[in-house]
Amino acid sequence: MTDPLAGFHRVLFVHAHPDDESLATGGTIAALRARGADVLVVTCSRGEAGEVVAGPLKAYQGTPLLAGLREAELARALAALGAGMPRFLGESAGLAFSDSGMRWGADGRATAADDAPANALALAPPALLVGLLGREFAEFQPDLVVGYDLAGGYGHPDHVRATLIARGAAAARGIRFAEIVEADAPGAVAVPIDLAAKRRALAAHESQLTLDETGYTLSGGQHRTISATEHLRFVG
Repeated sequence: MTDPLAGFHRVLFVHAHPDDESLATGGTIAALRARGADVLVVTCSRGEAGEVVAGPLKAYQGTPLLAGLREAELARALAALGAGMPRFLGESAGLAFSDSGMRWGADGRATAADDAPANALALAPPALLVGLLGREFAEFQPDLVVGYDLAGGYGHPDHVRATLIARGAAAARGIRFAEIVEADAPGAVAVPIDLAAKRRALAAHESQLTLDETGYTLSGGQHRTISATEHLRFVG
């Protein structure tokens, strides 16, 4: 299989919450690192509003302790992918943005929670977020940025905000952008991945999913199989 990322050497991934990096792009990150590319994963929040799977970690849900737990899980997942330590949007400027939470709208899409905190990512001024992400670009000097499609995948407001600022920061600097898409999306290209490393990274996110032989089950009970490929669409 041809590797569509073969010509890129410094790839920056922008994700909304801890676990998104492993779920959507874990195999791609590990494959890039295995062939010597530099990778930076910027995570926009600590997933404080996330739902926790049933079991001993469920007690963390809705408490101030969940942010630290998910940050530790992210650190383990990135180590499994060879992608360094967590980098959170705004931390270099002493800022932090909270998970905005979500609820399901009447149209079946995700929308912001009614009780989103004042520092929620989805409520932050876009220009501020683009500027903060631009600091990461200036330091890392990526030749490709990877983020979600314009719908933010399934519509979570933090995913939508994350991709808008990623695309905006990339366009301002003339850096190519690739969307994370499903296999059947128009223009999708298959990326050969490191499946074993992806599974190890997913296993680190114990509060968010339960891994099994064929895939994983999310906190809401949805079961997903793990594909041997991930898919991107180049849009800039």
